[in-house]
Amino acid sequence: MSGITERGNDVKTPRGYASCVSVVAGSNHAGVIHQNGQLYMWGMGVSGRLGLDDTEGGDPRADTKRPTLVQALQGKPVVRASCGYSHSAAVVAGGEMYIWGGASSGKLGLGKLTSNQECYCSVPTRLRISGCKKIRRVSCGANHSACVGSGGELYVWGCGDGGRLGLGKDNMVTQFSPVLVRDGVGNEKFGSVSCGYFQTIALTAVKDAISGDGGVSERSEAKRSEASFEEDENTRDQSREMATDGKNPLLH
Repeated sequence: MSGITERGNDVKTPRGYASCVSVVAGSNHAGVIHQNGQLYMWGMGVSGRLGLDDTEGGDPRADTKRPTLVQALQGKPVVRASCGYSHSAAVVAGGEMYIWGGASSGKLGLGKLTSNQECYCSVPTRLRISGCKKIRRVSCGANHSACVGSGGELYVWGCGDGGRLGLGKDNMVTQFSPVLVRDGVGNEKFGSVSCGYFQTIALTAVKDAISGDGGVSERSEAKRSEASFEEDENTRDQSREMATDGKNPLLH
């Protein structure tokens, strides 16, 4: 895509040529997920936030004007993605989570690598969480990140200033690895999470609902919805795997 002002170039779009199922945008970069699961990124490349490694003239921090395939994730159909201020993350079919970009404030969750604010990871790197086999959702904020496990668990990491991690008033320090949110959530299961600049919002999964006159059939259907939530996620994962054909349908 190009500028849309009178002085800008003509708009270039993959519409009619390729189908995208999701678009994500960060502070100065963006990405799209193609229907076959391939992830394309473009925009400012500082801190390796595009995940293109050295594909742009040998500089992993180079800016990219057009959607460019993230080659490190080829063969791993992407089902979810998120862009933060200077980092990005993706969940692939099978529930594996990959993260890359600026590593300051521990927002990559890869451990305390260095105190250098310029530290970054330009290659999508798998982030493993002990006790969590699959990831359902991921979100990148300005200096923190969060994800939801397949069992409804909520994990957070990165800068804890202002209580943005939700770990309690006595634990607002930087977390360099994913931490399970326990305080105040009881037995709630989470279905989605979104990270902002200084805050985080999470939605719990619906446990029960009644519609109409509250008959047995309506209540049973509502209860079934939670049980089938993960099944629907797995079905979408499988459809992405089947759609992956190894081609690069977007211009890059």
